[in-house]
Order: sequence, then C-alpha cells, then structure tokens
Amino acid sequence: MYVSQEEDVKLRKEKLDEHFKNKRVIMHDNTNVGLPTASDADQQRSLYSEYYAECCTKGCGALQPCW
Repeated sequence: MYVSQEEDVKLRKEKLDEHFKNKRVIMHDNTNVGLPTASDADQQRSLYSEYYAECCTKGCGALQPCW
C-alpha cells in the first residue's frame, strides 16, 4: 500500500524536497553508488561490496521518501 502523492509531499523531510521536489517516488535505491577506491585498507574493506564487486555505498532501499 502506498501513500498518495499529496501525503508523501506533506510527510517527507524537507531536505528530500531538494532532490525530489514535487515528483512521485515509489522506489529509492542507493545500494550501489560507486566510489573511488579508498587509500586506507580498513576503509576499503568496509566499503567494498562482494555482491557488486566494487567499492560502493551500502545504503538502503525504501519504497517512499516519506519515512
């Protein structure tokens, strides 16, 4: 079940309006945003994803930005 566009715009955090403005977003996925290789070994280990086989963010997926 989805919230309506009007509910989503009212409930979402203001900082998200910078990115989405008045657009309807159903799926937001930031699990594979590529990053340059880290120079620090510990940092590289925490940023490397075996699933994507690259250094990337390990964010989240959400169905609507009004969380």
